[in-house]
This record gives sequence, structure tokens and C-alpha cells, in this order.
Amino acid sequence: MSSEDVATPSLGDSGLVLEVGGMDETRLLPRVPALTNGEREQAIAVANAAARTRSLVMLANWLPGFDFEAYGQTTDDNRFQVLEIGHELPDFLDGVTAVDETMASISLESPRLTFAHGGRQGHSDAPFPGIVEVRRHRDANIARLDPATLFHCFEQGYTAILNSFDAYERRSAAFCEHLERAIGSEVNINVYVSRHEAAGFGPHWDHHDTVIVPVTGSKHWQIHAPTELAPLLGYNERKVAGDVVWSGELEPGMALVIPRGWGHEVTGNDSVSIHYTIGLNRVRAHHLLQLLTDEAPFYPLFRADLPYDVDSAVKSYERSLFDGPEDFPRETAALLTPELIGRGVANARMRMGPRAFSSFGSSRQALVEKDWSNLEVESPVAAGAMWLGEDEESYSLGLHAKHVRLANETLPMVEQLLTTEPVAASSLPQLSSPELTADFLGDLLRHQFLRISGVR
Repeated sequence: MSSEDVATPSLGDSGLVLEVGGMDETRLLPRVPALTNGEREQAIAVANAAARTRSLVMLANWLPGFDFEAYGQTTDDNRFQVLEIGHELPDFLDGVTAVDETMASISLESPRLTFAHGGRQGHSDAPFPGIVEVRRHRDANIARLDPATLFHCFEQGYTAILNSFDAYERRSAAFCEHLERAIGSEVNINVYVSRHEAAGFGPHWDHHDTVIVPVTGSKHWQIHAPTELAPLLGYNERKVAGDVVWSGELEPGMALVIPRGWGHEVTGNDSVSIHYTIGLNRVRAHHLLQLLTDEAPFYPLFRADLPYDVDSAVKSYERSLFDGPEDFPRETAALLTPELIGRGVANARMRMGPRAFSSFGSSRQALVEKDWSNLEVESPVAAGAMWLGEDEESYSLGLHAKHVRLANETLPMVEQLLTTEPVAASSLPQLSSPELTADFLGDLLRHQFLRISGVR
């Protein structure tokens, strides 16, 4: 195949998107935009802060009593909480309708749908034939769920788990976007459906913080104090202490905040219970050491070969990390600067991808008809755009695991979009002509830097 036969992605029609590529294709080093730097970087920092403030306000309405801003500054000091949240969040999530629509329309093969039973740790596939019927349609297998058979599983003490529900259900995705913007880390939702005294996974703890939101039915929960500081699966035993700090019925209108390592045990009753388990998968300190392994090859000393015997004398052109016992630790410590740590934070945030896309109809109107007159738009960026640099004619941002270089004249429009406040496309700062504005918005849409949120 010749090079002419290989399709290459277009930068777009406007000529204002100057470069787009994966993060592994650039040597630019990201950082969290700061108010203390240049005007263009300050504009992005202000937009990121406005977006986070908006999400914090939404979360304060949905989960009153839980301070997400303070939570974002904790390391291993989180505490269990029982929240009285009312019905605003359950009404927004509309869990019964969301589960019903998902079961009726989504191919629920494993691992999207798994089961827990008898207090055993770990997920299992469908326990009985016919729960998930796989039909081959042309070249694809379609796994459809039979809810009637599912209730037979409940009678046998099984719990059904819809994993990563936020990946394919729009209300959960919207909720997770606000959480990710508030804490700067990835969030996911698993939905648990059961009846009777289903033991689920039995007494256990999770290696991430969780928020439990029931949407229908009730369950009895026991919460145990942690046995280890900041435990992780694979590094700490998953035993649960006998020190019960709370025991009670959890029902709609309430929520539990369960930090990592706090044990919990759940039993049901005759009601059909649906609850959302929201996993707050925060970036941990040891993740920053992974950045060190990525950045070390920029330095010649770290590109050198490893000697067979690191305790014996080595030969090198000038000097080596293995000349003495202190050389390797000293040079490694020299790399761990505050700037490197900041880049690690930025790197983690910019690799969080978009959760939801524009509808087919609105995309057709925008890209084919180039009519944005009645479209409402917003930025789908989860944890803010990261700063990669600037020159006289352009500025570069990192978002959605991509780097993008944009012409300076786009900054006012991009700044307003990054606040994530849904806005009429016609009310955005306009470019030199309506045609150029439409083309640039279309370019942002194609590259997943913009989302059409509605039609006015």
C-alpha cells in the first residue's frame, strides 16, 4: 500500500486547529495552568477554575453535607459519613428507568453484567442459562438480558452488577463528569440489583473511596473501621475488622461515604434493591513514580546500560549511575522536582477522556448543514485543559490524551467553552466571519473538544 492510500485525519476546515496528536507524539511537557504565568495561560486557568466551581455547586446540591473541595485536599484522612441527601440526586439519576432502559437496549455480556453470590469475593458470569441469551446476528454476537430469568437468580441469593454503568448511561455519565471535575481523578459507577438477603461479596473493603446512593428498596449496612492505613489490593490482606462504627438501614434519600479500606457488609430484605456504587479512583502518590520512568530517558545517564554486577566497578565514557552506591539514588532524587510532580498531576488529568458525545441529529445539523443557530454547546473536558506552551501565533493544550495547537484568535471562544457552562453557540465570542466560526466549531466537535448539549 502506498503512502497515498493511507488516510490521515484532517485538522479541519477552519485552518485554526494547527496541530492535533496523541500525547506520546509530542515532547511538550504538560502542567496545570497557573494564574501566575502569561495571559493566555491565565485565561485557561480561570476557565478551569470556573468549571470546577460550577461542578462543586452542583455536587453540594446533590450530596449536601459532603465537602468535595475539602475532600480533594485529603490524602489518607477520609472519614466514613452518613448523608441525608433528599431526593434531588436520586431523581436526577432516575435509577429505575436507567436500569430498565439499559437492560432493554444494551448488549449485556460479561464484563458489563456480572454476579456476586454467597459472600464470595470476585465477580462471576451468569449463573444460569437463559439469563443472558447470546444471539448471533450476521457477524456480531448480541447478548440480551431476560429480566424474568434474572428474578430467578435473585431468589437464589444472587446479586446482579451492571459494571461501568456510566460508560453507557447518559445520566450517570453527567454525574461522573461533575465528580471528576471536582476531584481531578477518574470516577465510575457500578449498579447493584438484588432481592432478599443476598450476601453479595460478603464482608470486604474496596481499594478506592466509594459513595453509595440507593435509588429503590433498602439494605442493612454494617461499616467497619479500617485495619490498615491507605490499603491496596495485592499489598494488604482484605480482612475486615470487628470494630463496627455504624449499622443501619440505607434507603433512598440517604447516602454513605465509605473511604478506601473501611470494611462493609450488606444484607437485603424482600424488597428489590437498586443502589449505585460510585468509585472515586483518585490518583495515588506511587503513580507519580511511573512518570519518573517515562521522563528519565530524556537524561543520558538514565539511558546507559545496566552492568551485570552493580556492586563492582564499572566503565563509562564520563560517569555512571553505578560509580558508587549513592549515585543512582542521588540522581533519581534530583529528578523528583516540584515541576515533575506538577507534570504528573497534569498528565493524569489530561488523559481522562470524554464521557458522552453529541447526538447524531445535532451532529448532522452542525457538520453537514453547518447550522449552529439553535444549538447549545459545552466542553466535555473532565478535569480541565492542561497547558503545553505557546508561541507568538498559537497556544497548545493537553486534553483527552491529545495535544492540540490552536491559533491565538480562538482563545476567547475556547476560554468560554472550557467553563463547561452550556451556552448557545451563537452567543460565544465570534471569529472574523460566521462561516469561520461554524468551521472552527465543527473542527472542535470532530476532535471531541466540544459537545452539543441540546437544541434550543
